[in-house]
Amino acid sequence: MPLPESKRAITRDQYDAVLLDLDGVITDTASIHAACWKQMFDEYLQKRATQRGAAFRPFDIATDYRLYVDGKPRYDGVRDFLTSRGIELPQGSPDDPPQTETVDGLGNRKNDLVNKIIEDKGVEPYEGSVELIHQLRHQGFKLERRHVEPELHSCFKGRQTGWRLRRTSRWQHDSCAKTGGETRPGYVFDGGKTARS
Repeated sequence: MPLPESKRAITRDQYDAVLLDLDGVITDTASIHAACWKQMFDEYLQKRATQRGAAFRPFDIATDYRLYVDGKPRYDGVRDFLTSRGIELPQGSPDDPPQTETVDGLGNRKNDLVNKIIEDKGVEPYEGSVELIHQLRHQGFKLERRHVEPELHSCFKGRQTGWRLRRTSRWQHDSCAKTGGETRPGYVFDGGKTARS
C-alpha cells in the first residue's frame, strides 16, 4: 500500500528524478563481489607464495575486504590491498588481459569472475527496491539506474554531458527488466574512469 504523500521522504515537490545504483542497491550483488575478490586474490597470493617458498596468507573477507576494497574504484582496491601485504605491482593498463600480473590485470580478473557468475546464475533484485521503483514510477518520477561494474552505467538513456554511449550488457538488461525497467536492448552512458568494485 503506497504511503500518503506527507509520509514520503521522496516527493515530487522536492525532486524531479531519482537515480538508483543497480549494483548492490537494486540487485543483490555484494556477496558475489566479495567472493570474487577473495577468489582472485587467493589465487594470486597462493601462486606468489609458492614461487617464493613463503607462507600463504589468504584474503580475509571480514577484514581485508572492508578495509581495502569495499566501495573503492576497482583498481584502487587492488593496489590498496596489495600495498597492505607489502606487494607492489606495475599499474598496467585498463586493457590488460586478466592473466597479466599488474594492478589493472588483477582488477580485470576479478571483474571477469563477477561477470561469469552473473551471466551463468543471474542476479536477483531486492524486493524492497522493486517496490520502491514501482511506487516512484506511480508518482511520475523519472527513474534512472546506474551500474558501477565495470564502469559507471545508466540502464536508461541519460543526458550526462560528455559520457560515451554504449550497449547494455545482457545481465544489466535482464536486471532492468526484472525491476520493471526497459525490456528491449538499450544503451548506457559510460563514465570511463569511474570503475568501482
